[in-house]
Amino acid sequence: MAVLFGNGDGTFFDPTDPLASPIGVSVGDGPVSVAVADLDGDTNSDIVTANQLGSDVSVLLGNGDGSFEDPVEYGVGLSPQSVAVADLDGDTFPDLVTANQSSDDVSVLLGNGDGTFQAPVCSTPPEPTDPAECPFATGDTPVSVTVADFDGDDVLDLATANRASDDVSVLLGNGDGTFGAAMSFAVGFLPRSVAAGDVDGDTANDLVVANFRGDDVSVLVGNGDGTFRDANSYVVGLGPQSVAVADLDDDGALDVVTANADANQVADLLNLRGASAPVTSGAPVPLLSPLGLALLALLLAAAGAGVAGRPRRPRAAR
Repeated sequence: MAVLFGNGDGTFFDPTDPLASPIGVSVGDGPVSVAVADLDGDTNSDIVTANQLGSDVSVLLGNGDGSFEDPVEYGVGLSPQSVAVADLDGDTFPDLVTANQSSDDVSVLLGNGDGTFQAPVCSTPPEPTDPAECPFATGDTPVSVTVADFDGDDVLDLATANRASDDVSVLLGNGDGTFGAAMSFAVGFLPRSVAAGDVDGDTANDLVVANFRGDDVSVLVGNGDGTFRDANSYVVGLGPQSVAVADLDDDGALDVVTANADANQVADLLNLRGASAPVTSGAPVPLLSPLGLALLALLLAAAGAGVAGRPRRPRAAR
């Protein structure tokens, strides 16, 4: 894992200095996803990585000066591809969730508030000793996980993008770190990344999925009860690998940005919030343009750092 110290102006260390380089930090075997959050309540940023070859996560507590304590590993399911941080049981402490592609499930590790974590929560007792036997099942080959409140009960839920079954799985939270059975919603061809946000302005969270072989994104508008309407697809460019949502044009509506691996570019889709077409595609942005670099920074922050807090948005009475 590499750490690049910021200069405060959007740049990172001096690339013309032959002695300047990213700081390497050792973690587990085969890290593929990273999230940043304060895991132990000391106001310092800490790091967690999902390690696909080790089938575990590494937790590195920050010292506040850019250095980190030695990593501590916690076992999860098989070949985790994505990690997110959120308070999943309502105790105000950050918890972890991973999407495990080779065991077709997610692992939930509840935090103790001091930077340590409990063994993965099991969907059914008794709890086995092998973390891989504590699953919450998803679709086939989950490669991305996001956290949001999808049913308006102020409890965080999960959604995964499932590469082999061309769908997303939605698992509604019970508020204690456990989750209900997965519901499946079809998306495009070979989904690789999922993001959540209210893209249509109705206060209910929606899903946006990057489909690697479909060269598009699927937008699933949420009904506010944990279910979603049929997906609408929007072409973005060749091989989208990652997706993030944010207000890119300061109009108060969430927009979509994708990293397109086969085109070496990022694409932004500006949101017009139409009743039948909530998103409209903009032209792809070259990766090395100023806007492209800004959008890439957004993707890096969102794709790696799946961090969610408790829901704060008011909900309509149901």
